[in-house]
Amino acid sequence: MLRLAVIGLASLALTGCAEGVDQPREVSTPSPAQVRVELDAELSAATVLLKTQASEALVNALPRPTVVVPDGENRLVTMIIHDADNSDWPAGRYRLTAVCAGFGSIVANFGIGAYGEVKELAPCTNAGSVDYVEIELPTTATGLTVVLVPAGDSRAAVGYTIQKI
Repeated sequence: MLRLAVIGLASLALTGCAEGVDQPREVSTPSPAQVRVELDAELSAATVLLKTQASEALVNALPRPTVVVPDGENRLVTMIIHDADNSDWPAGRYRLTAVCAGFGSIVANFGIGAYGEVKELAPCTNAGSVDYVEIELPTTATGLTVVLVPAGDSRAAVGYTIQKI
């Protein structure tokens, strides 16, 4: 089972089904009531860009906003994306392809089992940017973790895919 969360002052847990790493998985976005920041164009641009990356994906996490306005409140909350699962991942090289539309920057933490990489991704642009984080598994490892942290006053939509390369 793929466990997903969007973390901020308000939390939202999302779930997706996964039979194993060989089955593509898709992650859904927060409820429309939660996404009332004017990021519609960014979400659309990131979704289009993500679809070009998704053909060979083992995981396909649809774009989510880096900021939201909680229901009934008049303030922005920065959202940290934290997705995780407990599935087994065979030895090999894996690539997280992150897409970001809007402005600002994102730091990505991509880990499988005890292996991982942290990287500041290319700056987000209105047309959308694409960047990669890769890790090598010398043996089968258990558990996926993806954490995407927006820096400063980033306002963007961020999604990702994971492929075995």
